[in-house]
Amino acid sequence: MAELQISAYGWHPRDYQMPLWTFLENGGKRAYEVAHRRWGKDDVALNWAAVSALTKVGNYWHMLPEASQARKAIWDAVNPHTGRRRIDEAFPAEIRATTKEQEMFIRFINSSHPHP
Repeated sequence: MAELQISAYGWHPRDYQMPLWTFLENGGKRAYEVAHRRWGKDDVALNWAAVSALTKVGNYWHMLPEASQARKAIWDAVNPHTGRRRIDEAFPAEIRATTKEQEMFIRFINSSHPHP
Protein backbone atom coordinates (compact mmCIF):
# COMPACT_ATOMS: atom_id res chain seq x y z
CA MET A 1 0.00 0.00 0.00
CA ALA A 2 1.37 3.42 -0.96
CA GLU A 3 2.02 5.94 1.78
CA LEU A 4 -0.46 8.79 1.86
CA GLN A 5 0.62 12.24 2.92
CA ILE A 6 -1.87 14.50 4.64
CA SER A 7 -2.17 17.32 3.77
CA ALA A 8 -2.65 15.83 0.34
CA TYR A 9 -1.18 16.83 -3.01
CA GLY A 10 1.67 18.74 -1.40
CA TRP A 11 -0.52 21.41 0.21
CA HIS A 12 1.19 23.29 3.00
CA PRO A 13 0.24 26.46 4.85
CA ARG A 14 1.54 29.73 3.47
CA ASP A 15 3.87 31.75 5.70
CA TYR A 16 1.07 33.97 7.01
CA GLN A 17 -1.12 30.89 7.74
CA MET A 18 1.58 29.18 9.80
CA PRO A 19 0.68 30.73 13.19
CA LEU A 20 -2.86 29.32 12.88
CA TRP A 21 -1.63 25.93 11.60
CA THR A 22 0.99 25.71 14.36
CA PHE A 23 -1.62 26.55 17.00
CA LEU A 24 -3.81 23.69 15.73
CA GLU A 25 -0.89 21.25 15.47
CA ASN A 26 0.08 22.03 19.05
CA GLY A 27 -3.33 21.00 20.38
CA GLY A 28 -5.40 24.16 19.95
CA LYS A 29 -9.07 23.19 20.15
CA ARG A 30 -10.79 26.38 19.04
CA ALA A 31 -9.51 29.12 16.80
CA TYR A 32 -10.84 32.00 14.79
CA GLU A 33 -9.05 33.94 12.11
CA VAL A 34 -9.99 37.42 11.04
CA ALA A 35 -8.57 37.74 7.55
CA HIS A 36 -9.40 39.25 4.20
CA ARG A 37 -11.00 37.42 1.27
CA ARG A 38 -8.71 34.93 -0.47
CA TRP A 39 -6.46 34.58 2.61
CA GLY A 40 -7.03 30.83 2.50
CA LYS A 41 -9.24 30.30 5.55
CA ASP A 42 -11.18 27.50 3.83
CA ASP A 43 -7.97 25.79 2.68
CA VAL A 44 -6.53 25.79 6.19
CA ALA A 45 -9.81 24.59 7.70
CA LEU A 46 -10.36 21.81 5.14
CA ASN A 47 -6.82 20.49 5.40
CA TRP A 48 -6.93 20.65 9.18
CA ALA A 49 -10.23 18.73 9.12
CA ALA A 50 -8.55 16.02 7.02
CA VAL A 51 -5.63 15.74 9.44
CA SER A 52 -7.94 15.77 12.47
CA ALA A 53 -10.41 13.26 11.06
CA LEU A 54 -7.64 10.76 10.37
CA THR A 55 -6.18 11.34 13.82
CA LYS A 56 -9.40 11.13 15.82
CA VAL A 57 -12.67 9.57 14.69
CA GLY A 58 -15.55 12.01 14.87
CA ASN A 59 -17.90 14.27 12.95
CA TYR A 60 -16.26 17.25 11.29
CA TRP A 61 -18.25 20.13 9.78
CA HIS A 62 -17.27 22.98 7.48
CA MET A 63 -20.18 25.37 7.49
CA LEU A 64 -21.16 28.42 5.48
CA PRO A 65 -24.36 30.46 5.90
CA GLU A 66 -26.21 28.45 3.25
CA ALA A 67 -25.75 24.99 1.75
CA SER A 68 -25.67 26.47 -1.75
CA GLN A 69 -22.66 28.57 -0.73
CA ALA A 70 -20.88 25.47 0.59
CA ARG A 71 -21.60 23.60 -2.63
CA LYS A 72 -20.29 26.43 -4.78
CA ALA A 73 -17.24 27.45 -2.71
CA ILE A 74 -16.11 24.10 -1.30
CA TRP A 75 -17.73 21.10 -2.96
CA ASP A 76 -17.83 22.13 -6.64
CA ALA A 77 -15.06 24.75 -6.76
CA VAL A 78 -12.04 23.79 -8.87
CA ASN A 79 -8.52 24.94 -8.05
CA PRO A 80 -7.36 26.65 -11.27
CA HIS A 81 -3.74 25.71 -10.54
CA THR A 82 -4.35 21.95 -10.25
CA GLY A 83 -7.67 21.33 -12.00
CA ARG A 84 -8.95 19.38 -8.96
CA ARG A 85 -12.00 20.15 -6.88
CA ARG A 86 -11.14 21.73 -3.54
CA ILE A 87 -12.95 18.98 -1.65
CA ASP A 88 -10.92 16.33 -3.53
CA GLU A 89 -7.66 18.11 -2.75
CA ALA A 90 -8.36 18.21 0.98
CA PHE A 91 -9.96 14.74 1.15
CA PRO A 92 -8.41 12.51 -1.54
CA ALA A 93 -10.16 9.33 -2.68
CA GLU A 94 -7.57 7.16 -0.89
CA ILE A 95 -8.91 8.21 2.53
CA ARG A 96 -12.61 7.97 1.67
CA ALA A 97 -14.84 4.98 2.28
CA THR A 98 -18.04 6.67 1.02
CA THR A 99 -18.86 9.87 -0.83
CA LYS A 100 -22.43 11.10 -1.26
CA GLU A 101 -22.34 13.95 -3.77
CA GLN A 102 -25.98 15.07 -3.30
CA GLU A 103 -25.59 15.33 0.47
CA MET A 104 -22.04 16.73 0.39
CA PHE A 105 -21.08 13.88 2.73
CA ILE A 106 -17.84 11.92 3.07
CA ARG A 107 -17.11 8.97 5.33
CA PHE A 108 -13.41 8.32 5.86
CA ILE A 109 -11.82 4.90 5.91
CA ASN A 110 -11.61 5.20 9.72
CA SER A 111 -15.35 6.12 9.97
CA SER A 112 -14.91 9.87 10.57
CA HIS A 113 -17.39 12.17 8.86
CA PRO A 114 -16.26 15.56 7.52
CA HIS A 115 -19.13 17.74 6.33
CA PRO A 116 -18.77 20.92 4.28
